[in-house]
Amino acid sequence: MITLTLDQQRTIALLRKGIATTELMAIMSWGAVQFILGASFLSAFTLLPLIILFFLLFAQAYAKSIIAWRFSGLLFVAVFVLSFKILFIKEPYLYTHFSLAFSIICVTGESLLIRKKSDFLIAAILTWAIVFPLTDNLSDSSDYTYILVFFVSSFTLGLVNNRTYWQSLEDTLAGEAHYRMIAETDYLTSIYNRRAFMERLNKFTESKPGGFFLMIDIDNFKKINDSYGHDVGDQVLCAMASYFRAVEGNSVYGRIGGEEFAVFIDTLSEKTALAYAQRLLEIVRNGYSSPVAFTISAGLVPFTKGDQLSEILVRGDRCLYMAKNTGKNKISTTS
Repeated sequence: MITLTLDQQRTIALLRKGIATTELMAIMSWGAVQFILGASFLSAFTLLPLIILFFLLFAQAYAKSIIAWRFSGLLFVAVFVLSFKILFIKEPYLYTHFSLAFSIICVTGESLLIRKKSDFLIAAILTWAIVFPLTDNLSDSSDYTYILVFFVSSFTLGLVNNRTYWQSLEDTLAGEAHYRMIAETDYLTSIYNRRAFMERLNKFTESKPGGFFLMIDIDNFKKINDSYGHDVGDQVLCAMASYFRAVEGNSVYGRIGGEEFAVFIDTLSEKTALAYAQRLLEIVRNGYSSPVAFTISAGLVPFTKGDQLSEILVRGDRCLYMAKNTGKNKISTTS
C-alpha cells in the first residue's frame, strides 16, 4: 500500500470536508430527482446507486493510501454519471432537455474535485462518453458540431480550472510548509528549536508509555568563543547538530539554548538509551566535522507518560550538572 506523504495528508485534510460535502450534494440531487419522479426509494434502481455512492463517499473520506483516495473519487464520478444516464434512458424527456447541461456541470465540478490532471481527463472523457446524447436525438451534422463545441468548451474550461485551482492550492501549501519550517527550525543549526522540540516532547509524553530524556551542554563553550571567535563557535554548534544526524537511534533532538541541546529517545530500555548517548559522546570526541575539538556533558533521565515537561527538564538539568561537576566529557544518569 502506498501511504500518504505529509503533503498529501495535509492536502486531503484541507479538502476532505469540501469534497465530502460536494459528493453528498450530488447524492442528494440524485435522490431529489427520484423523489420528483415519484420513484420508490426501496426499488433496486434507486437504492443500489445510493448505497454505492455513500460507500464511495466514506471510502474516499477515510482513505489511508493515495491510490484508494484517487480511485474512490473516480469511481464516485463514474457511478454518479452512470446512474443519471440510466435515468435519462428511462426518461427520454429528461435526456433530451437536460443531458447536455448535466454533462457540462459534471465536468466543471470534477475539475475542482480531482487533483491529478490525468485523473480529470479520464473523468471528463468518461462523463461525456456515458452521457453523450443518443444518435436518434441528433438530426443533422450541425447538431454534432453543436455538441462538439460544448464538449471542447467544457473540457477546456475544466482543465484550466483544474490546473489553476490545484496549482494555487499547492503553492499555498508549499508556502505554509516553508513558514512552518522557519518557525520550528533553529536558524543556525537547522534542527528543531526549543519551541518545536518541546511541542514534540509534550506529544510524546501524552501518547507513549515513556522514554528517556538527554540534556546536553557543550563543555567550555565560552572559552571556545573567547579563544577562536564567535564564527568558530557557530561552526561548533553546527557540527554538534550534524553529530545528532550521524547517530543511529529512534530519537528527536533540538537546540534549546545557547550551547544546550536536548534529545528524547523512544525506548523504555535504559541500556538502549545509554548506548545512544555513548555513541553520541564518542562521535563528538572524534570531532570529524568541527573546526576545533570539543566535548560534551550530558544528563540522561527516564520519564513516563503524563510527566510534566518542567519536571523532566529539571531532572535532566540536574543530571547534566552532575556530569559537569564530576569532570565533564561524560554522561550522568543520577542527579
